[in-house]
Amino acid sequence: MNKNQEEILDCIKNYPKLSVAELSTLLGKTQPAIKGVIYWLEEKGLVIREMKPAIHNIGKQGGRPYIVCFSANESAEPIKEEPVKVKRVYNKKDVNLLEEVKQLRLWKERAIMRFPELDVDPIILLAREALAKHYTEKKQREDILSGRVDSRPPMQAMIEVMSK
Repeated sequence: MNKNQEEILDCIKNYPKLSVAELSTLLGKTQPAIKGVIYWLEEKGLVIREMKPAIHNIGKQGGRPYIVCFSANESAEPIKEEPVKVKRVYNKKDVNLLEEVKQLRLWKERAIMRFPELDVDPIILLAREALAKHYTEKKQREDILSGRVDSRPPMQAMIEVMSK
């Protein structure tokens, strides 16, 4: 089993009778991804499909009276799979895409070398500009705008306020 399958199975073991939507929320994965793994786990006999009453439909007209949920099959034998070595075969489109990504990364590196402020969080840039407005001396304004005073308390406070 791969990491994704193990993670979903562990979650089902720890929290039985969860629906796909609940698993999706708990694990931060999409529902189609969860469904695909659960169908595979069902096929292998590791998971049992069950029905539980739909609490949100009590007293309402229409809707499903039950929710499909899943529990671990405690009597299932563990799967023993041979590790499969997969060789990635790139088609022409993948190679072109990888080359384009490589060129974009190189372009980004060159741009950051030429304009270092591109590598700075926009909130910090806004905080620098807001703080620099309150100083009249050119040297102080340059120090603030260049980031030389980012570690000082007034600047830290400004960044903290603006990031909320």
